[in-house]
Amino acid sequence: MKLKRLLMGVVLAHFSALGGCVSFYSCRTDSISVNDAESGAPVPDARVQVRYSHYLGSLNWPKPATVVTDASGKAAMLVATYHPRTWEIAAAGYLTEHAPDPDHSFRMYREPEPHVSVFIPDGCRGPVKLEHLGSEPNAYAPGTRQFVFRSSGDGYAQITAVPLVRRV
Repeated sequence: MKLKRLLMGVVLAHFSALGGCVSFYSCRTDSISVNDAESGAPVPDARVQVRYSHYLGSLNWPKPATVVTDASGKAAMLVATYHPRTWEIAAAGYLTEHAPDPDHSFRMYREPEPHVSVFIPDGCRGPVKLEHLGSEPNAYAPGTRQFVFRSSGDGYAQITAVPLVRRV
């Protein structure tokens, strides 16, 4: 009888310590594609990694997974249904991308990083306000990395640029 109580106590202590710490998820094979954002060409040999955020005390969160794309910029990857997760996509000659949880179709921009300049006229005093009017994919020639804008005399400038500018 004492052994049974002791054993029950140990089992209950074990499960009370785990309360809410076990995560349930399944895995599935997803198709991954990586393309050049400006030309649409496939990006071969891109390293795609998915990482899963875990909660303090969680015992069985999924481990990170990594695949490399083939010559057609595609790969198959075993992905857990566990959330939240983040993606990192890296390839030689391209800017590393970080994405929260996309549809597994990634667009990468070639190096170098973009540079945005805003010229403010002499005599302008006070705050400078930049308004991003959105992205226009065809607003600049492919490969453009220098973006120059001019503000009005009161420090107001409107910026319309390619999606790459979101990185700045």
